[in-house]
Amino acid sequence: MLVILVIMTYSVCLFSQERLSTDFARIGIFGNYNFNSHNADFTSIPGCPNCSPGHEEGHGTGLALGALFEYPFSGFFRAGIRASYIDHSALLTHSDSITIFYSENFELGRFEHRFDAKIKTLGFEPYAQFRIISNLYVGVGLYIGFMSTASYNQTEKIIFPVGAGTFLDSNGNDTKKRTRNELSGSIANASSIIMSCGAGLSYEVPLNKERTILAEPRINYALGLSNVVNSFEVPKWSINSFSAGISLKYVFRSKPTLIKKYEKIERVDTIRVESELITAEQYSPGLVNIKTEITNQENIELTSETSQRTDTIFVPTTIDLKPFITAVRVDSSGNEIQEPVFKIEEFLSTKIQPILNYVFFKEGSYAIPSRYDLISKTEISSFKEANLFHNTTLNSYYDILNVIGNRMSKKKDANLTLIGCNDGFTSEKENDNLSRKRAESVRDYLNQTWNISLDRITIETRNLPDKPSTPIQEPEKIEENRRVELYSDNDELLKPIQYTDTLRVIAPPTVRFKTDVLSNNPVINADIIIKNGDKVIKVIKSNAITGKFTDWKLDEDLIILKNVTSDLSYKLVVKDSKNHISSTNEKSIQFKVTTVKQKKKDKKGDKEIDRYSLILFDFNKSDLENNNLKIINDIKQKIKSNSDIYITGHTDRTGEDSYNLRLSIERAFATKKALGFPKAIAEGMGEKIILQDNDLPEGRFFCRTVNIVVETKLK
Repeated sequence: MLVILVIMTYSVCLFSQERLSTDFARIGIFGNYNFNSHNADFTSIPGCPNCSPGHEEGHGTGLALGALFEYPFSGFFRAGIRASYIDHSALLTHSDSITIFYSENFELGRFEHRFDAKIKTLGFEPYAQFRIISNLYVGVGLYIGFMSTASYNQTEKIIFPVGAGTFLDSNGNDTKKRTRNELSGSIANASSIIMSCGAGLSYEVPLNKERTILAEPRINYALGLSNVVNSFEVPKWSINSFSAGISLKYVFRSKPTLIKKYEKIERVDTIRVESELITAEQYSPGLVNIKTEITNQENIELTSETSQRTDTIFVPTTIDLKPFITAVRVDSSGNEIQEPVFKIEEFLSTKIQPILNYVFFKEGSYAIPSRYDLISKTEISSFKEANLFHNTTLNSYYDILNVIGNRMSKKKDANLTLIGCNDGFTSEKENDNLSRKRAESVRDYLNQTWNISLDRITIETRNLPDKPSTPIQEPEKIEENRRVELYSDNDELLKPIQYTDTLRVIAPPTVRFKTDVLSNNPVINADIIIKNGDKVIKVIKSNAITGKFTDWKLDEDLIILKNVTSDLSYKLVVKDSKNHISSTNEKSIQFKVTTVKQKKKDKKGDKEIDRYSLILFDFNKSDLENNNLKIINDIKQKIKSNSDIYITGHTDRTGEDSYNLRLSIERAFATKKALGFPKAIAEGMGEKIILQDNDLPEGRFFCRTVNIVVETKLK
């Protein structure tokens, strides 16, 4: 079978593009390997004694060899005849149980009746084949064989017990043999003719380029139609077989008349070249290349002359750079609202923001990071805490050293303790010198910029902080533990920052810019330009290159929007890799502004909005400590019976979502309980709303908070 598979694979690869000839006679030889199956119903054959209860089936193998002739009548049908020698031999066995006396006991013995039939025929088989697809054929045939050999070998053998027991002769004497009825000879009354009908599949492939030598692998099943023995003693004994083999054929073909053909092929390719140096389209024909090729197929010789050239069209470069932009509103729940109209309303407001008394450092460094606002000595006279009102929480925090310096310059009796720490895990572990240098960096800034006397500042060092962020091996907790902690013997020095000013509330809080760019060159820059009248008030780096939207959080730019009283305009400006620049037309963001002055003039009811933050909840805690309880007491004094109080608990992003949600709820309800105002509305946001940049340690600390909004209608 392996040889057949190799021949088929090789031939199909060589001649896959050629059709086999189907209009010439073939002669050939063949060989099959037969798997014989005898279907019987007899106890013995004539002249052969046997005590077997009966033979029903047998199996064997044998070869079939012969010659063939066939003629194709069409491309789909052919007929032929095979002359063959076939070995139909098989072994028929049957086992029988009998009780015997063995080793002074009765036991169950077993005998095997073996009938080895040697049956061989010489015969012929007319057949017909039909092509299914390609060179795959299905065939049917009738075999008529003449018996040439019909012999047998018979024996009965004790197979259990193994190695023990012998037969007795007819007189009851021990033959000392484990076999009996050992007979052989010709099968009496054997049929002179054996007939069967069969069906099979074959696949014809050529073995040479002329296709005169063919190989035909074939499988076939034959069903016996006649009995092997003509005797009433053998009512049934037929032979079926399954065979697999191969035929080798020779095809009689006459040499065809050679037909010569000629064809001329002309091929013209065109390429298009764009250039910024060309002002008008230009055409340039290419050089002609002629190639002659002669091919032979069947009886046809084809001469092909191919002329080919490549023409070039030079065209001016088309600058295809088209930006698109639209703006929609996004509410606090993240829902988009198509019409970009925003409401700005002014309220009298007090804002209280506790101080985060930590300064964070980079790994292995004691230099104060550049994100902290460090001013020069000449700028301290213009520094005012009130100017921080419109800053974001983090922007206000980055002035912590200026707030401390300003307060110490006014509170001459206030002293400051700086505790330098390291992360206690990386290369900083046990590095007290690094902890000290970090504290000295903070001390030197206060001394050299704010003229704070060195004897008012005490330096202490630690490895891990007294209340470290844990687990200490997590990267974000490592960042949080690299810090200098600021403490004072005077509560005024670290009290919350309090502002009183006009607050602008913008609803909804976010503008979402949806952008896109069509360009035949890579886009390297995309900016959203926002203007108030003719003045550019903000430039936002757009995500137009990546195809994502860009959000502008208005409540983070309250300083920019402080004086806005009319609509803003916006446009998208893009630049590609060849420095081509294109922009959209300007579009409007509509603002409806209601000022405190206007509400008084219109005698509309107004309200005062106070905002408070409770920060420095310990990591993973919801307990209110002393610094937060002081803020709670301040809030109680401002609450009126007609006040509406909204308490929102938050967490940072570290930890599981479900746990953080529960922790934020616990912080909110602990605050509500401390306020003692039953009508207050408390809820926890968990990670649903992340207040600050959690890539920064200070951002994560400011997220461990509860925000309190007290709205009181003014009479």
